[in-house]
Amino acid sequence: MEVTSQEEQHASLRFTVHDTGIGIPVAKAGELFSPFVQADQSTTRKFGGTGLGLSISKQLVELMGGQIGFESDPDTGTTFWFTVTLEKSNGEGREVWPAAAGVTANRAGCGHRRRQARILLAEDQAVNRDVALAVLNHLGCQGNSVSNGREAVRALQSERYDLVLMDCQMPEMDGFEATRLIRDPATGTLDPRVAIVAVTASAMAGDREKCIRAGMDDYLSKPIEPDSLARILDKWLGAANESPAAPADVPAVPVCDPAVFDGEALLQRVMGKVSLAHKVLHAFLDTAPPQVSNLRRQLAAQDAPAARREAHTLKGAASTVSAPALRSLALEAEQAASAGEWSVIENILPRMEEQLERLRNAIEDTSHIETGSQG
Repeated sequence: MEVTSQEEQHASLRFTVHDTGIGIPVAKAGELFSPFVQADQSTTRKFGGTGLGLSISKQLVELMGGQIGFESDPDTGTTFWFTVTLEKSNGEGREVWPAAAGVTANRAGCGHRRRQARILLAEDQAVNRDVALAVLNHLGCQGNSVSNGREAVRALQSERYDLVLMDCQMPEMDGFEATRLIRDPATGTLDPRVAIVAVTASAMAGDREKCIRAGMDDYLSKPIEPDSLARILDKWLGAANESPAAPADVPAVPVCDPAVFDGEALLQRVMGKVSLAHKVLHAFLDTAPPQVSNLRRQLAAQDAPAARREAHTLKGAASTVSAPALRSLALEAEQAASAGEWSVIENILPRMEEQLERLRNAIEDTSHIETGSQG
């Protein structure tokens, strides 16, 4: 790293990284920063990778107001460089931010603040929608929701939003296809470059890369936690001018088996709002038994795609209401459906029903909790 120039408030820096690898042919130089391009694209190449790293690096550097490039000799090595202008620290531990005028890491449009930002939530599960919208409201955002990808596309064709929270697996149209349509100018969305954050209960290797390849900008795991969502919003919209009021103290919850129901974790997730906790719990108890019944029908029909989706949806909702044992069973069922292991699902279903009954009893034990944080 070297300082190339500096003023009273700002300094321009140049970073270089040198390797002694295979080098880059001149013919590849012009397209190297494009997605999915590598210098060696043969099927017998020695080095792996998706070809996304340099494209993402270019986008990040340019969002910070800098430039990126390289110098290379084939069979000798390559030197990559990038420049950026930063604001100088005042010595008091203040964060240092890119100094380029008007530049933020927000592809939805520069200058938006989290406070009063308009967020579109695409989520098919009512339990998850209730929690996410409540957290968005608490963080100072205006949240609207739709239940599938097709509705998300329609919403973005008629209104502008600052950011989209996109569930990956939804009926009718999933989040991946919806994102491709939103990004396509021919679709007619008002802002094809709106920031889209994938929201998924899946934790499989490669999920993040799959989301980026589909055109999404970032990745948020379920269940949505207030702190994680706040960090995502600040990253893409800029930090709020003022922090939202801290939630009231989370009330004590009668102790029960935390594998069945972790009441304290749920109350933390809903920011201590007991009325909201009761609402999502009862909504879950209304929807979960029919989902288990659906799994039985899909088992009888050996409908793997439908069983996988049903189990995935149940898994996400169980995570949101903090029912770890039921979530684990739903995950097992999802994986078994993917592998066509019907006997495994047959063994799981009675255990699911048992866990639902234990969860219902645990929730009844906490139904008398009252507190001042009823919001």
